[in-house]
Amino acid sequence: MSRAGVIRAFVIALAFSCAGCGDGLSPELGLVGMEGTITVVSTFPPLDSLVTLRIVAARKYPPQDIVTEYSAGRLLVSDALALDARTQTFQLRQGDLKGVFEYVCVAQQYGPNPFSQWRVVGVYSVTGDKTAHSAIDFGSGRYLRGIDIRVDFYDLPPQPF
Repeated sequence: MSRAGVIRAFVIALAFSCAGCGDGLSPELGLVGMEGTITVVSTFPPLDSLVTLRIVAARKYPPQDIVTEYSAGRLLVSDALALDARTQTFQLRQGDLKGVFEYVCVAQQYGPNPFSQWRVVGVYSVTGDKTAHSAIDFGSGRYLRGIDIRVDFYDLPPQPF
């Protein structure tokens, strides 16, 4: 192959490899989602009232019936977060995640009943104002970074559920 042919093949290969990068590069091909940092700015509550912490993202704010929202795919819930870390990173990934989620928060299960004993202890807000939550938009399937949330167990944001 001539030098011009090699250059042409390289340019074509580069064009094809960049064609799928319109929404940014995902950490793993085919996965979309979000990542960020959780920072605890208060003292931790007693261990008997800290059953689990999870990232929750809801398509609508406020979410109505959480069980129905979750079953219908309109509520994302992360794996459990560390209960004793002042700062931790999280990732929430899903293969077919698209569109807008109006509300992203850190939720604390504070008692033994997993269906009713939850409270929001931190919300995602681009301004840092816990009373003004921010939506996130996955578009047609993007991986979002910088979804950082401050947690204060004793100065709670407005409670949506």
